[in-house]
Amino acid sequence: MTKLMDNELKTVAGGDVRDIIDDSVSLYNAGYMGEKYDSVLYIITHWDHCSSTTDEGWKRAGITSVSSFDLFSEYYLNGEKITKEEAYAYAGMPY
Repeated sequence: MTKLMDNELKTVAGGDVRDIIDDSVSLYNAGYMGEKYDSVLYIITHWDHCSSTTDEGWKRAGITSVSSFDLFSEYYLNGEKITKEEAYAYAGMPY
């Protein structure tokens, strides 16, 4: 398993519209976000806002999430890449 420093995580690609929908709704329901994004059109037209807000919700849960428009999200705990299922479990959310 590769460990990355926080400044290196910025270069990792990950995340797509479906991940933002799933993650934002789960993070909202768990109290880590004040809003959720469940409209594909809204996410597409407000990508920067939706992805950064969702990544910030993950940060509140103790997870570093990296999202980009056309790939799957990637999740990190203490610099180590973990699965989405592990990220949800760490945040105390059902997967």
